[in-house]
Amino acid sequence: IREMAKKTIPLRYNETTDVTSDTRLTFYNAGHILGSSSVHLHIGDGLYNIVLTGDVKFEKSWLFNPANNKFPRAETLMTESTYAGREDYQHSRPEAAQILSDIITRTFERGGSVLIPVFAVGRSQEVMLVLEQMMREGRIPQTKVYLDGMIMEATAIHAAYPEYLNKELREKIMFKKENPFLSDIFAKVETRDQRQEICDASDSRIVLATAGMMNGGPVMEYFKSWCTSPKHALVFVGYQADGTAWSEDPGGVLRTLSYPTVESRSSLR
Repeated sequence: IREMAKKTIPLRYNETTDVTSDTRLTFYNAGHILGSSSVHLHIGDGLYNIVLTGDVKFEKSWLFNPANNKFPRAETLMTESTYAGREDYQHSRPEAAQILSDIITRTFERGGSVLIPVFAVGRSQEVMLVLEQMMREGRIPQTKVYLDGMIMEATAIHAAYPEYLNKELREKIMFKKENPFLSDIFAKVETRDQRQEICDASDSRIVLATAGMMNGGPVMEYFKSWCTSPKHALVFVGYQADGTAWSEDPGGVLRTLSYPTVESRSSLR
């Protein structure tokens, strides 16, 4: 990776560069994760142009501006299709936040804790922003939010590059000095003993832990401790790939599991 980094040339969004004698490349915001890009290739005299995307997000998110959907010209588009199924449906982000708020409130009322499997990059930071805002507005009870895995490290990178975040979040961090990622509600889990203390606690907690698809990582330790009690909730907030533990339904789903039965399901992406 270090050797590859030495040969890497950083490019900004919307800046065009020559990659061969007859091919010009431009990166455009894809709205997915920090630095994600759609690639526009201008070939020859510009009579044939190709746009290549990875994951794209055309709705403004809590982190990023919407993906660019205006290109100078494109004869061929090759795009991802994670949520392109005819039956795929996603709630808006305000609706999803309200669903999450209701789940947390109900779980805390019955004395349980909330476990949220997350991807370290992107989804973790979005959920952190939502939880910080909802606690600040009094929509959910005040409590510590524990971050386990590489979440804190990935969050630090987001805060270090606010120019790639959406306008409101960028202004908070750069000009108002109100960095929501530095809120006192967040605490990093650094040791096995600390993880066990959280699992054994009698009061209600919120835990964000990797891996987002529950195919390993520290999230499994919390799950093993809490899955036998019906008072706790497990909330999926991201895509579950085929073959992973909770992939019966295609697409991104939010599932609240009042162990061992399903309480409700609703999309959150």
